Amino acid sequence: MHKYPYCASTDFKNDITELCEKCPLIDKAKVLIDKQIEPQVKQQQEILTKEQFQDYLNNEIESAQNAMKRVKLLDLQNNNGDNFRCNRIEVYILNKERIKKLNEFNSPPIQKVHRIDFTNNFDEISVEQVYDHFKEGLLETNYLTSDELNIFLKSAFELKEPPTPLLTIKNSPPKNKIMKVFYEYYRDLAAKPHGRQKEYAGLLGNNFQGYDTDNISSNFSKTVY
Repeated sequence: MHKYPYCASTDFKNDITELCEKCPLIDKAKVLIDKQIEPQVKQQQEILTKEQFQDYLNNEIESAQNAMKRVKLLDLQNNNGDNFRCNRIEVYILNKERIKKLNEFNSPPIQKVHRIDFTNNFDEISVEQVYDHFKEGLLETNYLTSDELNIFLKSAFELKEPPTPLLTIKNSPPKNKIMKVFYEYYRDLAAKPHGRQKEYAGLLGNNFQGYDTDNISSNFSKTVY
């Protein structure tokens, strides 16, 4: 067994920053990125057209995301831990680092000029302020496309009904990072209106896959951001 078995803890590790500084997985990830992933991507960039290269990146990122989802699901099914947890952590973190490197080559999509075309029936904040807040937190970070942002704003603020299907956050950010975007809207723009905490938590929980409104509302109460 390694001296630092990824890393002597019963907790699943979701990011390389959660590993101790001498963990062998850190060096393993660096070798994978520097010696394999980056050279492969550069080679593909040289031989493919711009459109083909973009498709290549998207497929590679999707493959890595699927691998991360599989091992995370397996770990959740073995929530008491087992002899294979280290292997699952390795697969998860190596693929997460792979996505980070691939995204360095991923040209930001050309966004269409946005025309604010939703009505805010949810609260009293101006549509310009609503749009600017979520544009900065979700669109400019590449967690949503422009079209997906429009769907979210139309569904959550005008229709007040979840989209079908629910939207999906891209590029696998930590959930707290996404919840912070919505908490800051509730705290800073809406000024925490009395009795509506769960409604504001539902802006995320009711419209996006993988987020639970009750859990988000509980975190809002704890002010964990």
